Amino acid sequence: MNSTRLLGPNKRVRLAKFILVMLGIMLWLFNDFRKSVNNAAIEDTKGLSYMGDVVKHARRRAKCIHPPGAKHYIVCKRIPLTNIVCGERQHRSDKLDGVENGYRIPNIVHFVWFGEVLNISSFLHFLALRSAANIQRPTSIYLHYNAKEIVNSPLFKRIQDEIPCLRLNEYKAPDNVFGSKINDDLFKSDVARIQILQKYGGVYLDLDVITLKPLETLRVHPVALGRSRPDKVSNGIILSEPNSTFLDLWLHTYKSYDPNGRRSLAFWGLNVPYRLSRQREKEGIVHVDEILMNRPNPYEDSLDATTIGHYDLSRNYFLHVHPRAVDNTEIDVNISFWTEDKLRTLDSTFGHAARVALFGSSDLVYKRFEFFREPFAKQKVSELGV
Repeated sequence: MNSTRLLGPNKRVRLAKFILVMLGIMLWLFNDFRKSVNNAAIEDTKGLSYMGDVVKHARRRAKCIHPPGAKHYIVCKRIPLTNIVCGERQHRSDKLDGVENGYRIPNIVHFVWFGEVLNISSFLHFLALRSAANIQRPTSIYLHYNAKEIVNSPLFKRIQDEIPCLRLNEYKAPDNVFGSKINDDLFKSDVARIQILQKYGGVYLDLDVITLKPLETLRVHPVALGRSRPDKVSNGIILSEPNSTFLDLWLHTYKSYDPNGRRSLAFWGLNVPYRLSRQREKEGIVHVDEILMNRPNPYEDSLDATTIGHYDLSRNYFLHVHPRAVDNTEIDVNISFWTEDKLRTLDSTFGHAARVALFGSSDLVYKRFEFFREPFAKQKVSELGV
Protein backbone atom coordinates (compact mmCIF):
# COMPACT_ATOMS: atom_id res chain seq x y z
CA MET A 1 0.00 0.00 0.00
CA ASN A 2 1.22 3.51 -0.86
CA SER A 3 2.30 5.19 2.39
CA THR A 4 0.98 8.59 1.28
CA ARG A 5 -2.57 7.18 1.35
CA LEU A 6 -2.24 6.79 5.12
CA LEU A 7 -1.87 10.59 5.43
CA GLY A 8 -4.81 12.93 5.46
CA PRO A 9 -5.19 15.66 2.81
CA ASN A 10 -3.77 18.38 5.12
CA LYS A 11 -0.73 16.31 5.99
CA ARG A 12 -0.08 15.57 2.33
CA VAL A 13 -0.20 19.32 1.55
CA ARG A 14 2.19 20.06 4.44
CA LEU A 15 4.53 17.29 3.24
CA ALA A 16 4.51 18.67 -0.29
CA LYS A 17 5.30 22.17 1.01
CA PHE A 18 8.11 20.78 3.15
CA ILE A 19 9.62 18.97 0.16
CA LEU A 20 9.38 22.14 -1.96
CA VAL A 21 11.06 24.20 0.76
CA MET A 22 13.87 21.67 1.09
CA LEU A 23 14.35 21.58 -2.67
CA GLY A 24 14.49 25.38 -2.68
CA ILE A 25 17.10 25.41 0.07
CA MET A 26 19.19 22.81 -1.76
CA LEU A 27 18.94 24.80 -5.01
CA TRP A 28 19.95 28.00 -3.19
CA LEU A 29 22.93 26.25 -1.59
CA PHE A 30 24.00 24.81 -4.95
CA ASN A 31 23.78 28.19 -6.69
CA ASP A 32 25.67 29.85 -3.84
CA PHE A 33 28.42 27.19 -4.09
CA ARG A 34 28.55 27.55 -7.88
CA LYS A 35 28.89 31.32 -7.61
CA SER A 36 31.58 31.05 -4.97
CA VAL A 37 33.78 28.68 -6.99
CA ASN A 38 33.11 30.68 -10.14
CA ASN A 39 34.15 33.89 -8.38
CA ALA A 40 37.23 32.09 -7.05
CA ALA A 41 38.25 31.21 -10.60
CA ILE A 42 37.66 34.78 -11.70
CA GLU A 43 39.36 36.45 -8.74
CA ASP A 44 42.37 34.11 -8.70
CA THR A 45 44.40 36.33 -11.00
CA LYS A 46 47.11 37.59 -8.65
CA GLY A 47 50.33 38.62 -10.33
CA LEU A 48 48.70 39.16 -13.73
CA SER A 49 49.07 42.96 -13.53
CA TYR A 50 46.77 44.72 -16.01
CA MET A 51 45.98 41.32 -17.57
CA GLY A 52 43.82 40.51 -14.55
CA ASP A 53 40.64 42.14 -15.87
CA VAL A 54 41.11 40.55 -19.29
CA VAL A 55 41.52 37.10 -17.73
CA LYS A 56 38.49 37.59 -15.46
CA HIS A 57 36.33 38.55 -18.42
CA ALA A 58 37.50 35.52 -20.43
CA ARG A 59 36.79 33.17 -17.51
CA ARG A 60 33.32 34.58 -17.01
CA ARG A 61 32.51 34.07 -20.69
CA ALA A 62 33.82 30.51 -20.58
CA LYS A 63 31.87 29.76 -17.36
CA CYS A 64 34.97 28.67 -15.45
CA ILE A 65 34.97 27.45 -11.87
CA HIS A 66 37.82 27.06 -9.42
CA PRO A 67 37.32 23.80 -7.46
CA PRO A 68 37.87 24.22 -3.70
CA GLY A 69 41.55 23.77 -2.84
CA ALA A 70 42.76 24.00 -6.45
CA LYS A 71 45.81 26.23 -6.87
CA HIS A 72 46.94 25.97 -10.46
CA TYR A 73 43.97 24.79 -12.49
CA ILE A 74 40.42 25.76 -13.34
CA VAL A 75 37.47 23.89 -14.85
CA CYS A 76 35.61 25.56 -17.71
CA LYS A 77 32.61 24.90 -19.90
CA ARG A 78 34.41 26.52 -22.83
CA ILE A 79 38.01 27.55 -23.59
CA PRO A 80 38.72 30.93 -21.87
CA LEU A 81 40.47 32.63 -24.79
CA THR A 82 41.33 36.24 -23.94
CA ASN A 83 40.47 39.17 -26.16
CA ILE A 84 43.54 41.07 -27.38
CA VAL A 85 43.73 44.77 -26.67
CA CYS A 86 46.58 46.53 -28.46
CA GLY A 87 47.23 49.42 -30.79
CA GLU A 88 44.45 52.00 -30.80
CA ARG A 89 42.29 49.74 -28.61
CA GLN A 90 44.75 49.59 -25.72
CA HIS A 91 43.78 51.29 -22.46
CA ARG A 92 47.02 51.19 -20.52
CA SER A 93 47.42 53.85 -17.82
CA ASP A 94 50.83 54.88 -19.15
CA LYS A 95 51.86 55.98 -22.63
CA LEU A 96 54.00 53.24 -24.07
CA ASP A 97 54.36 54.35 -27.66
CA GLY A 98 57.44 56.50 -27.09
CA VAL A 99 59.90 57.36 -24.36
CA GLU A 100 57.43 58.74 -21.79
CA ASN A 101 57.71 57.83 -18.12
CA GLY A 102 61.40 56.99 -18.35
CA TYR A 103 61.13 54.38 -21.11
CA ARG A 104 63.91 54.50 -23.68
CA ILE A 105 62.61 51.66 -25.84
CA PRO A 106 59.39 52.29 -27.84
CA ASN A 107 56.50 49.89 -27.33
CA ILE A 108 56.70 48.49 -30.86
CA VAL A 109 57.29 44.81 -31.70
CA HIS A 110 59.05 43.60 -34.85
CA PHE A 111 59.10 40.16 -36.49
CA VAL A 112 60.98 39.36 -39.72
CA TRP A 113 60.16 36.73 -42.36
CA PHE A 114 62.44 36.43 -45.38
CA GLY A 115 61.76 33.88 -48.11
CA GLU A 116 59.88 33.38 -51.36
CA VAL A 117 56.59 32.56 -49.61
CA LEU A 118 55.10 34.02 -46.41
CA ASN A 119 53.28 31.04 -44.90
CA ILE A 120 52.24 31.36 -41.26
CA SER A 121 50.86 27.86 -40.75
CA SER A 122 52.60 26.83 -37.51
CA PHE A 123 50.68 27.22 -34.25
CA LEU A 124 53.98 28.20 -32.63
CA HIS A 125 54.16 31.24 -34.94
CA PHE A 126 50.59 32.06 -33.95
CA LEU A 127 51.52 31.86 -30.25
CA ALA A 128 54.56 34.10 -30.77
CA LEU A 129 52.47 36.81 -32.47
CA ARG A 130 49.51 36.44 -30.13
CA SER A 131 51.55 36.54 -26.93
CA ALA A 132 53.38 39.71 -27.98
CA ALA A 133 50.03 41.40 -28.55
CA ASN A 134 48.21 39.85 -25.61
CA ILE A 135 50.87 40.36 -22.94
CA GLN A 136 52.81 43.46 -24.03
CA ARG A 137 49.98 45.39 -25.71
CA PRO A 138 52.23 47.28 -28.13
CA THR A 139 51.09 50.21 -30.23
CA SER A 140 52.04 48.19 -33.32
CA ILE A 141 53.36 44.76 -34.27
CA TYR A 142 55.23 44.80 -37.58
CA LEU A 143 55.76 41.64 -39.59
CA HIS A 144 58.49 42.66 -42.05
CA TYR A 145 58.60 40.39 -45.10
CA ASN A 146 60.06 40.19 -48.60
CA ALA A 147 57.95 37.31 -49.93
CA LYS A 148 56.46 37.43 -53.39
CA GLU A 149 53.54 35.26 -52.29
CA ILE A 150 51.45 35.32 -49.09
CA VAL A 151 49.55 32.16 -48.18
CA ASN A 152 46.23 33.19 -46.65
CA SER A 153 45.91 30.09 -44.47
CA PRO A 154 43.10 29.75 -41.88
CA LEU A 155 45.67 30.31 -39.13
CA PHE A 156 47.02 33.46 -40.78
CA LYS A 157 43.47 34.77 -41.19
CA ARG A 158 42.86 34.06 -37.52
CA ILE A 159 46.03 35.98 -36.58
CA GLN A 160 44.85 39.00 -38.57
CA ASP A 161 41.36 38.80 -37.04
CA GLU A 162 42.56 38.48 -33.44
CA ILE A 163 45.46 40.96 -33.43
CA PRO A 164 44.20 44.48 -34.21
CA CYS A 165 47.67 46.08 -34.08
CA LEU A 166 49.35 43.71 -36.58
CA ARG A 167 50.88 45.46 -39.59
CA LEU A 168 52.38 43.70 -42.62
CA ASN A 169 55.36 45.65 -43.93
CA GLU A 170 57.00 44.76 -47.22
CA TYR A 171 60.73 45.15 -46.62
CA LYS A 172 63.71 44.83 -48.94
CA ALA A 173 66.08 42.27 -47.44
CA PRO A 174 69.71 43.41 -47.36
CA ASP A 175 71.79 41.64 -50.02
CA ASN A 176 75.12 42.81 -48.60
CA VAL A 177 76.69 44.12 -45.43
CA PHE A 178 79.47 46.70 -45.86
CA GLY A 179 79.97 45.43 -49.41
CA SER A 180 80.14 41.72 -48.55
CA LYS A 181 77.41 39.73 -50.29
CA ILE A 182 74.74 37.93 -48.22
CA ASN A 183 72.93 34.96 -49.78
CA ASP A 184 71.36 33.19 -46.80
CA ASP A 185 67.89 34.43 -45.72
CA LEU A 186 68.73 33.75 -42.07
CA PHE A 187 71.84 35.92 -42.28
CA LYS A 188 69.85 38.62 -44.08
CA SER A 189 67.40 38.55 -41.19
CA ASP A 190 70.25 38.86 -38.66
CA VAL A 191 71.41 42.06 -40.32
CA ALA A 192 67.91 43.43 -41.01
CA ARG A 193 66.77 43.16 -37.39
CA ILE A 194 69.64 45.39 -36.27
CA GLN A 195 68.94 47.89 -39.04
CA ILE A 196 65.20 47.97 -38.24
CA LEU A 197 65.82 48.56 -34.53
CA GLN A 198 68.39 51.25 -35.28
CA LYS A 199 65.77 53.11 -37.32
CA TYR A 200 62.60 52.57 -35.29
CA GLY A 201 63.60 51.09 -31.95
CA GLY A 202 61.37 48.57 -30.18
CA VAL A 203 61.37 44.84 -29.49
CA TYR A 204 62.61 42.32 -32.05
CA LEU A 205 61.43 38.73 -31.56
CA ASP A 206 61.97 35.50 -33.48
CA LEU A 207 58.79 33.69 -34.47
CA ASP A 208 59.52 30.93 -31.94
CA VAL A 209 59.55 33.29 -28.94
CA ILE A 210 56.54 33.41 -26.61
CA THR A 211 56.14 36.55 -24.49
CA LEU A 212 55.21 35.79 -20.88
CA LYS A 213 55.07 39.10 -19.03
CA PRO A 214 55.19 42.86 -19.77
CA LEU A 215 58.59 44.28 -20.66
CA GLU A 216 58.46 47.63 -18.87
CA THR A 217 61.42 46.85 -16.56
CA LEU A 218 63.53 46.08 -19.64
CA ARG A 219 62.42 49.12 -21.62
CA VAL A 220 64.25 51.51 -19.31
CA HIS A 221 67.59 50.32 -20.75
CA PRO A 222 69.09 51.56 -24.04
CA VAL A 223 69.45 47.91 -25.14
CA ALA A 224 68.47 44.64 -23.47
CA LEU A 225 69.72 41.17 -24.43
CA GLY A 226 69.48 37.78 -22.80
CA ARG A 227 72.34 35.38 -22.17
CA SER A 228 71.81 31.89 -23.59
CA ARG A 229 75.18 30.11 -23.27
CA PRO A 230 78.38 30.86 -21.30
CA ASP A 231 79.85 32.71 -24.30
CA LYS A 232 76.67 33.82 -26.10
CA VAL A 233 73.63 36.04 -25.97
CA SER A 234 70.68 35.43 -28.29
CA ASN A 235 69.84 37.72 -31.18
CA GLY A 236 66.38 36.12 -31.31
CA ILE A 237 65.27 38.62 -28.65
CA ILE A 238 66.57 42.20 -28.85
CA LEU A 239 65.14 45.31 -27.20
CA SER A 240 66.64 48.62 -28.30
CA GLU A 241 66.13 52.34 -28.45
CA PRO A 242 66.53 53.98 -31.88
CA ASN A 243 70.07 54.93 -32.90
CA SER A 244 71.61 52.75 -30.21
CA THR A 245 75.34 53.04 -29.55
CA PHE A 246 75.58 49.32 -28.81
CA LEU A 247 73.75 48.23 -31.97
CA ASP A 248 75.90 50.58 -34.01
CA LEU A 249 79.04 48.93 -32.60
CA TRP A 250 77.55 45.49 -33.24
CA LEU A 251 76.58 46.27 -36.82
CA HIS A 252 80.05 47.67 -37.58
CA THR A 253 81.70 44.38 -36.56
CA TYR A 254 80.24 43.01 -39.81
CA LYS A 255 82.89 45.01 -41.66
CA SER A 256 85.17 42.05 -41.05
CA TYR A 257 82.57 39.56 -42.31
CA ASP A 258 83.93 37.29 -45.02
CA PRO A 259 81.27 35.31 -46.93
CA ASN A 260 83.93 32.70 -47.73
CA GLY A 261 85.25 32.56 -44.18
CA ARG A 262 84.83 29.87 -41.57
CA ARG A 263 82.91 31.91 -39.02
CA SER A 264 79.26 30.84 -38.76
CA LEU A 265 76.09 32.87 -38.44
CA ALA A 266 76.14 32.06 -34.71
CA PHE A 267 79.45 33.86 -34.30
CA TRP A 268 78.10 37.20 -35.61
CA GLY A 269 74.66 36.89 -34.05
CA LEU A 270 75.53 35.33 -30.68
CA ASN A 271 79.23 35.47 -29.80
CA VAL A 272 80.01 38.97 -31.06
CA PRO A 273 77.30 40.81 -29.08
CA TYR A 274 78.25 38.89 -25.94
CA ARG A 275 81.90 39.90 -26.31
CA LEU A 276 80.88 43.50 -26.94
CA SER A 277 78.65 43.50 -23.86
CA ARG A 278 81.57 42.30 -21.72
CA GLN A 279 83.95 44.85 -23.19
CA ARG A 280 81.50 47.74 -22.71
CA GLU A 281 79.67 46.64 -19.55
CA LYS A 282 80.80 49.69 -17.54
CA GLU A 283 79.50 52.16 -20.13
CA GLY A 284 75.82 51.50 -19.46
CA ILE A 285 74.97 51.03 -23.15
CA VAL A 286 73.54 47.49 -22.81
CA HIS A 287 71.78 45.38 -20.18
CA VAL A 288 72.35 41.60 -20.28
CA ASP A 289 69.83 39.47 -18.42
CA GLU A 290 71.18 36.19 -17.09
CA ILE A 291 68.07 33.99 -16.92
CA LEU A 292 64.69 35.62 -17.56
CA MET A 293 65.00 36.28 -21.31
CA ASN A 294 66.66 33.17 -22.79
CA ARG A 295 66.65 30.41 -20.21
CA PRO A 296 65.78 27.62 -20.11
CA ASN A 297 66.89 26.60 -23.59
CA PRO A 298 67.67 23.18 -25.13
CA TYR A 299 71.30 24.06 -25.89
CA GLU A 300 72.33 24.93 -22.34
CA ASP A 301 69.70 23.13 -20.25
CA SER A 302 68.04 19.79 -20.97
CA LEU A 303 67.10 18.92 -24.55
CA ASP A 304 63.41 18.90 -23.62
CA ALA A 305 63.70 22.15 -21.61
CA THR A 306 61.34 24.23 -23.76
CA THR A 307 58.93 21.55 -24.93
CA ILE A 308 57.95 18.63 -22.67
CA GLY A 309 60.28 19.46 -19.76
CA HIS A 310 59.13 20.99 -16.48
CA TYR A 311 60.93 24.29 -15.91
CA ASP A 312 59.87 27.24 -13.80
CA LEU A 313 58.78 30.19 -15.96
CA SER A 314 57.03 32.16 -13.21
CA ARG A 315 59.47 35.10 -13.47
CA ASN A 316 60.41 34.84 -17.15
CA TYR A 317 59.84 37.53 -19.75
CA PHE A 318 60.01 35.02 -22.60
CA LEU A 319 60.29 31.39 -23.59
CA HIS A 320 62.53 30.96 -26.64
CA VAL A 321 61.41 27.54 -27.82
CA HIS A 322 64.06 26.58 -30.45
CA PRO A 323 61.93 23.75 -31.93
CA ARG A 324 64.69 22.74 -34.37
CA ALA A 325 66.90 21.72 -31.45
CA VAL A 326 64.87 18.54 -30.96
CA ASP A 327 64.41 17.65 -34.63
CA ASN A 328 65.46 14.06 -35.32
CA THR A 329 66.22 13.39 -31.65
CA GLU A 330 64.71 10.89 -29.22
CA ILE A 331 62.28 13.57 -28.00
CA ASP A 332 61.30 14.92 -31.42
CA VAL A 333 57.82 16.35 -30.87
CA ASN A 334 55.81 18.21 -33.49
CA ILE A 335 54.78 21.18 -31.36
CA SER A 336 54.05 23.32 -34.42
CA PHE A 337 50.62 21.76 -34.75
CA TRP A 338 49.58 21.48 -31.11
CA THR A 339 46.47 23.62 -30.66
CA GLU A 340 44.37 24.93 -27.76
CA ASP A 341 42.70 21.63 -27.00
CA LYS A 342 46.03 19.91 -26.32
CA LEU A 343 47.85 22.88 -24.81
CA ARG A 344 45.17 23.71 -22.23
CA THR A 345 46.12 20.61 -20.21
CA LEU A 346 49.73 20.09 -21.32
CA ASP A 347 51.69 20.19 -18.08
CA SER A 348 55.11 21.23 -19.40
CA THR A 349 57.27 24.28 -20.04
CA PHE A 350 55.74 24.79 -23.48
CA GLY A 351 52.21 24.21 -22.20
CA HIS A 352 52.74 26.88 -19.52
CA ALA A 353 53.91 29.45 -22.10
CA ALA A 354 51.15 28.58 -24.58
CA ARG A 355 48.42 29.08 -21.96
CA VAL A 356 49.81 32.50 -21.09
CA ALA A 357 49.61 33.41 -24.79
CA LEU A 358 46.07 32.04 -25.15
CA PHE A 359 44.43 32.58 -21.77
CA GLY A 360 46.61 35.17 -20.01
CA SER A 361 47.44 32.69 -17.26
CA SER A 362 49.44 29.47 -16.96
CA ASP A 363 46.65 27.68 -15.04
CA LEU A 364 45.75 24.28 -16.51
CA VAL A 365 42.29 24.43 -18.10
CA TYR A 366 40.11 21.34 -17.80
CA LYS A 367 36.66 20.83 -19.23
CA ARG A 368 33.83 19.57 -17.09
CA PHE A 369 33.86 15.88 -16.22
CA GLU A 370 37.54 15.54 -17.16
CA PHE A 371 40.03 14.16 -14.65
CA PHE A 372 42.00 17.07 -13.21
CA ARG A 373 45.03 17.43 -10.96
CA GLU A 374 47.66 19.90 -9.81
CA PRO A 375 50.68 20.38 -12.14
CA PHE A 376 54.08 18.80 -11.54
CA ALA A 377 56.78 20.59 -9.55
CA LYS A 378 58.99 22.85 -11.67
CA GLN A 379 62.78 22.88 -12.08
CA LYS A 380 64.81 26.09 -11.83
CA VAL A 381 67.83 27.00 -13.98
CA SER A 382 71.10 28.25 -12.52
CA GLU A 383 73.15 31.24 -13.64
CA LEU A 384 75.92 30.61 -16.15
CA GLY A 385 78.73 32.42 -14.33
CA VAL A 386 81.39 34.62 -15.89
